[in-house]
Amino acid sequence: MLKNELEKRFAALHPLSQDGEDYFFIPKPDDTACNILMTSGLNEYGMPTQVSTKSLVHKELYFLLPEYWVVADIEKEQFQWLFQTLRKLKKHVIEKKTWFAEGHTMRANEEGKQLSDQMKQTYLMLSDPVFLEKELAPMFVDSRDVSFLSVVPIFRNEFQHKQAFGTDKLISLFETYQVTERLDEYRTNLVKSRWRRIFG
Repeated sequence: MLKNELEKRFAALHPLSQDGEDYFFIPKPDDTACNILMTSGLNEYGMPTQVSTKSLVHKELYFLLPEYWVVADIEKEQFQWLFQTLRKLKKHVIEKKTWFAEGHTMRANEEGKQLSDQMKQTYLMLSDPVFLEKELAPMFVDSRDVSFLSVVPIFRNEFQHKQAFGTDKLISLFETYQVTERLDEYRTNLVKSRWRRIFG
């Protein structure tokens, strides 16, 4: 099972439960300055096979948290959006019998509101691991290859930029400014509005 394989790879692993859903909290993987909050059980669902990703049909989703967002804090009310978002995404892909891959984007919530007081973004994008590319390389679990997708909050203008010019252009912009999947409360919008591009 996934828990056993994660325990082999990481020094510490804390199972969490919120509203009947199970999660894993992994503090400071390989002493990096971050913590992982990951879904549990999603990998048991085989996503419909895509031609380009035939071996990547079993996945788990994760948020990469700042190192000061510790396990004792994220269970407080102000951080419940983390669990709610992961639960919503997991439920959606299973119930709709659909699939997730790098570059998929969606609104952060039905109301179009910012994620939280800490995170001002209103959209989400799924991304392969970047900051934790080595630590979250695919692993073999119960005869299946399991890969990982990060949930990256993005601003509305960034979402529109991706829709207009493609995923690669947005990822390239993130690379230029060294933006990874690691959540950053202080990150600013990387795409100016259309009017600001025209007039200044």
